[in-house]
Amino acid sequence: MYEGQWRPFETEISGLKLELADRLSRRGKGRFKLADCEVKSNWVRIPGEREKRSRFLHGLTAADVTRLTDAYFDQVARRHTVIMASVIGKRFLHDGTTHETLHMTACEFLLERIQHYMRQYHAKHRAMIVMDDTSRQLNRAVAMKHASFQRAGNRNMTFPAIVEYPFFTRSELSNGVQLADLLAYSVYRAFKGEDLGYPYFERVLGKFYRRRQGTALDGMKVWPDRSPLSALATQAWNSYQQKTLRMEGE
Repeated sequence: MYEGQWRPFETEISGLKLELADRLSRRGKGRFKLADCEVKSNWVRIPGEREKRSRFLHGLTAADVTRLTDAYFDQVARRHTVIMASVIGKRFLHDGTTHETLHMTACEFLLERIQHYMRQYHAKHRAMIVMDDTSRQLNRAVAMKHASFQRAGNRNMTFPAIVEYPFFTRSELSNGVQLADLLAYSVYRAFKGEDLGYPYFERVLGKFYRRRQGTALDGMKVWPDRSPLSALATQAWNSYQQKTLRMEGE
């Protein structure tokens, strides 16, 4: 998301949360600050999780939960958001691959996509990385790997467009991190169940990074390459292009 689009994104999402929080307060269901109005994909999808984890979401009607979720996805189009994702086919990895290794590999693939995008579209600008503050150990490992890439690159490239170490923030304090969580689940759902018609995935597929005059889905990396999920990514993009062409022809 471009820097200049951040404030209107933040204003609209926070404004809707405060509107819904005020409605709950007037109904006697509690008083909520913005940090209490966190949105997570599993809380939105699973009523039992809402009941256990979020008094705010639990107090909302199903229609209001959908309205709030849709508001995030609407912002993807309205703020000219560019999406990048890495998909790891764990079934096709060696036994003993740790969660930390998976996390680091996914981050590396994302950094490569970001560097390609910045070089192609914003060669004079720089990108900063903001990540969910998950654990001190994982944050440290990611930051050290990030520093290594900044000094010497990886086997494929250097990363001059990416500055600083990642900035870690608690998800309840960042609407941007919450949006990333919702987008990540939409990709996960589509590939986990091989369900390319998952509505929230379809809504954002056209917002993935693509090179100028490119025909591939450059913003999505599927690994390992031998995974059948690689073909699924190609199928998803081809289906999207065909659907777009049909709509343009009507």
